[in-house]
Amino acid sequence: MKYIVEKKKIAMEIKKALRMKKMSQSKLAKELGITRSSVSMTLNNLEVGKAITLNTLLKYSKVLEISFTITAK
Repeated sequence: MKYIVEKKKIAMEIKKALRMKKMSQSKLAKELGITRSSVSMTLNNLEVGKAITLNTLLKYSKVLEISFTITAK
């Protein structure tokens, strides 16, 4: 089963959620228990089409209180 995830869209949605919650990448990083540079690297990687693990996506989703739909093709 192949999963298709629009990586750029994920980055855009995470950034949108950060703006709506008035949350900095530093605050997100603290909530996730990682460094701000790790958050920045994840977002940058997504923007250039690199992968994100489902576990990482789930962690971001929980902290930001957002959801994503992943479809199988």
